Amino acid sequence: MKKTGQRTKRAELLRFIRRGAEVGGGKHTSIPVTWRDFHDYSNLFQNHAGIDLHTLLSEKISQSSTPVVVTDFGCGKGNALAGLKRIFGPKIKTVGYDARYHSGMRELDEHHVKDLLSATFVKSDVIFSVGTLGYVGEIKKMLDKTAKSLNRNGVALLHFNRIGTKPGNAYDSLLKGAETFFERVSKGEIKINGVSAEVHRFADVPKSDFIVILKKRQ
Repeated sequence: MKKTGQRTKRAELLRFIRRGAEVGGGKHTSIPVTWRDFHDYSNLFQNHAGIDLHTLLSEKISQSSTPVVVTDFGCGKGNALAGLKRIFGPKIKTVGYDARYHSGMRELDEHHVKDLLSATFVKSDVIFSVGTLGYVGEIKKMLDKTAKSLNRNGVALLHFNRIGTKPGNAYDSLLKGAETFFERVSKGEIKINGVSAEVHRFADVPKSDFIVILKKRQ
């Protein structure tokens, strides 16, 4: 019975996302077309990093006596967080960050309209970001800031997008040297602010997208 309930909740989440909770709200012009077709954040991280967002949140909730703080960097209209809120209700607190204001942000428990590099991040249990960090740049600074904002045993799922950006444009140059940087992180040559870091490539090709998993144990 319990498993059936979990499957029902998951199916509801997928239906909600497919009705329009795509990355950045589906109409966010700063997100390349490649990523508007990703209807399920959970599948993105599952397929490329082996972590299911829905399962991760369920585990965090079962271990916490207070609402689990879930933050989306580059939340757009907040649709992804709204979908999670529909599933988990008051068991999670939704926090969204975006450089521009979107009306849907009002439905979140907390929202911040500010550039990620200058924003002060809320302490969170789970942080995720899809289709945004490739347009921010300063990879090391973003990773260190994110790590610092994680609560004990917190997890961050961060997608650094390069697929969909045009070679030679401003977005492409923001991740210049990303391959070398992430390779050094994987080897432990570069440390990220008191957390463990896993790096996953989408494909073994030049300028592949990356997913970085940060985990704080203390």
